Amino acid sequence: MSRRKMAALANKLPPHMFSYFSSQRCLLLLLVMGLLVPLVLNNQYWLYIAVQAMVYTMLALGLNAIISCGLLDLGYIAFFAIGAYIYAILNTWYGLSFWAVIPITILISFFSGLVLSFISLQSRSDYFALLTLAFGEIIRLFIRNSDALTNGPQGIMGITRPRFFISIETPRQFYYFALALLISLLFVIHKTLLSRLGAAWAAVRQNENWLLSTGYNTLTIRSSACIVGAVFAGIGGTFFAAWQTFVAPESFTFFESIFVLCMVILGSGTNGNLAGVFLGAFILALLPEWSREVQEYRMLVVGAGMTAIAVIRPRGIFSESWELRADSSLFWSVNKSKAESPQSDRATQNFNELRIVSLKKTYGGIRALGVNGSNNAGFTFTFKRNQIYGIIGLNGAGKTTLFNCIRGFVIPDGGTITLDKVSIYQEMSSDINSLATRLARFFQPHTVRKLAFRNARYIASTFQTCSTLEDLPAWKNVYLALKPITGPCDAMRELVDTISISGRAKRIMLKDKAKNFLIDSFDFPVEDLERSVAELSFAKRRIIEVAKAFATNRPIVLLDEPTAGLDEEEQLQLSAKIKQLSKERIIIMIEHNYRLLQELADVVLFMDEGQVGKDKIGDIVGNYDDVMSREVVRQSYLGETLIESRPHVATVNTPPALEVSIKSVCYSSGAPILRDIEIIVPRGAITALIGANGAGKSTLLKSIMNSPEILSLDAIINLCVNGGTKTLVDYKRNLSMPTHAIAEAGVIFLRQENKLFESMTVKENLEFALSVRKRKRDQCNDQDAVNWFLENLFASAFSAACDKKKLLSRNATELSGGQQQILALGRALLMCGVFPGFRQSNGNGYIFLLDEPMAGLQPSLCRLVLKTIQVLKEQHGITFLVAEQRDALKDFADCVILIENGRIIEGDNPAAKETSVRIGLGSGRRSPGLR
Repeated sequence: MSRRKMAALANKLPPHMFSYFSSQRCLLLLLVMGLLVPLVLNNQYWLYIAVQAMVYTMLALGLNAIISCGLLDLGYIAFFAIGAYIYAILNTWYGLSFWAVIPITILISFFSGLVLSFISLQSRSDYFALLTLAFGEIIRLFIRNSDALTNGPQGIMGITRPRFFISIETPRQFYYFALALLISLLFVIHKTLLSRLGAAWAAVRQNENWLLSTGYNTLTIRSSACIVGAVFAGIGGTFFAAWQTFVAPESFTFFESIFVLCMVILGSGTNGNLAGVFLGAFILALLPEWSREVQEYRMLVVGAGMTAIAVIRPRGIFSESWELRADSSLFWSVNKSKAESPQSDRATQNFNELRIVSLKKTYGGIRALGVNGSNNAGFTFTFKRNQIYGIIGLNGAGKTTLFNCIRGFVIPDGGTITLDKVSIYQEMSSDINSLATRLARFFQPHTVRKLAFRNARYIASTFQTCSTLEDLPAWKNVYLALKPITGPCDAMRELVDTISISGRAKRIMLKDKAKNFLIDSFDFPVEDLERSVAELSFAKRRIIEVAKAFATNRPIVLLDEPTAGLDEEEQLQLSAKIKQLSKERIIIMIEHNYRLLQELADVVLFMDEGQVGKDKIGDIVGNYDDVMSREVVRQSYLGETLIESRPHVATVNTPPALEVSIKSVCYSSGAPILRDIEIIVPRGAITALIGANGAGKSTLLKSIMNSPEILSLDAIINLCVNGGTKTLVDYKRNLSMPTHAIAEAGVIFLRQENKLFESMTVKENLEFALSVRKRKRDQCNDQDAVNWFLENLFASAFSAACDKKKLLSRNATELSGGQQQILALGRALLMCGVFPGFRQSNGNGYIFLLDEPMAGLQPSLCRLVLKTIQVLKEQHGITFLVAEQRDALKDFADCVILIENGRIIEGDNPAAKETSVRIGLGSGRRSPGLR
């Protein structure tokens, strides 16, 4: 049985079964069941096992906090050992009781976690895992070899049992004592996960740049999780020593760290669901005992059980987020009054101007900001308050790099950025070989994090690629932006507020602000507030990202292509909201939609080769009409000529290339995304798939490719080749061709996300495309194809002065969004070996599925992409199915498919329409684009 089938079987369970325990119900159920267990189990051995399982659960709860931040702690058992030996030493040497040692354990565990996090978090996450592994071994070896302090390998015996009015001695008494301690720890971590600190833990795991741009100190966020985890393990260790009355180094091995890690991952994945952690800990703690009868195969049974859980529930048994639904449903009401931008506790004052002087930045010898000249000038400009600035320019002109320098995500090579008299960035040293400069470059990740956090006090921003917290509810994305955690004091205050009544009232008030701001300022649907962002359409995710930027109440807002991927109506609605909230701010916007610029921008700035564009008249800055009328802008940016008019292909009698019949498509156990879709894609034609965001265009393309992320695919998809058909998917015959086999059959999918190999250079990305292509004698020469791509399509995304050799050695992530889009398209062409002017090997042609290939491209590049598609179709007979938002595609395509709410609304042939011949809609006969 495949993983998809087993996952589908698991998802046929009641939809709220795994999320039912996502509130106080879990605590109450645990308390009731825990009180009843000793009445059912009279066997002292099983009570002993239950206490052992609760000790593991205490450890798993603490490690869950660390994993919630996206950190992998391989030496977590060291804190458990610290807690156990603190009680063992203080009790046997000085006679301190259990209750006297607990505060000391908390204090020492606190500082141990603080020191470890301060040292380890300066490095990348993979090095964090290695450093924690080393820490765990250091503690174990120290305990083993410190005979005078810990009695070495023999351990410490004769530890006194705890007292709570009476001496706790029997297994039943220890059971109730462990249950009370576990309930207390579960209550604390439960409240913490529901606070802003707990939400910030989840956020830093999903998107650290999002938190940095919102003003959070991510080092503090991760350190707080490490400290909480250390304290929980220390308390568990102290109880363990009191329970066993004996401790030895063999109880704190690396295996125990891995065992606790498995409990957390199998129970809740990385989503922090406490019910999952609790269940995972008890299952793995009891599984070895249940399999004791088959002693020889005991570990095999344990491994098989863990594998089964991982396959059926790959994200954990309880993978849903740990949310307090009562706060959002019982204590919140919509405020009908007009909402202004919420004022945060750290609301910043108004500033008059943002001044940038001689700003420079290079990537691997390629200058992104500033030009190489006699004066080596950089980018220089002054942005004024109460103005909306629109920045345009060629892809790769340095627009996004400028934004990254302003918000602190990139360290410039030179220049200054000042906000009135406040220094945003000032060049550290003019001497590149100075000690300070070398140290700054050595610790660059930490320096970037510090600079971005500091600049976020004045600057709010959105990103070129829509950046949200997809696993959290929509309202919580804005909720986190209202009051960021900026340092240790804020984190400690938040921890105290988690268990106080006043803290809960503050939390509810902040939720009201976030929800009312989304509804009143952006007309966000009330029914979507509680849904996770991943379930929302792209347009709603864009609204959430823009709302987050304005909710921070910063004097400067940077919007990087805020309407990219939205249809025309959505663009107009969002632009109206931006204009409404732009008062008393400096708004700087990168945008290729010239209609939106005309509507919004007070000043338009044209960037060219990393600085303000110039022509014979002077700097290309001014109002929209003035800038767009400049000859340089018309020729290089807008493009001199349009795509030539051409006759459309008559598709009525064209043989099909792809037949698609979909009954339903689901990503999860919820409602289907696509329903009752039947289309035929004509061979050798360009078919446009048009519809609003969330209509199901991307899902249709993923369904054709049988993408693994789709959980349920009830469809029949046939590829028509050589006069016959090859079945790709047939749910009736239980036939499902894997994605890679579909690609080998000639169906090429260019995803919306521009999936590139981020660790590879441009050249390595291209070489990989060549390596996976099956070489045939009549295909074009590899080097010729690469040269055509570099000299034509790819070169158009860069300035003429760009060094092509340096460009090939540049990391793919250092390219602009438009350049990455062009590289992804070229890589797909290289995999097939088809280019204009070259002979194609497959006479039947390939089928290209393009998901918004022109998103984020300048107008001239959009025209070039369309021209390339047109030539490839005419020369090689390639079939294109293109999903796009642009209305211009209707006139360019041979066949148009309109999709709305997961259903086909209309199929139309523009050429046939001109002769007043309509393709029969609803006639039941097979038609190109409609069936």
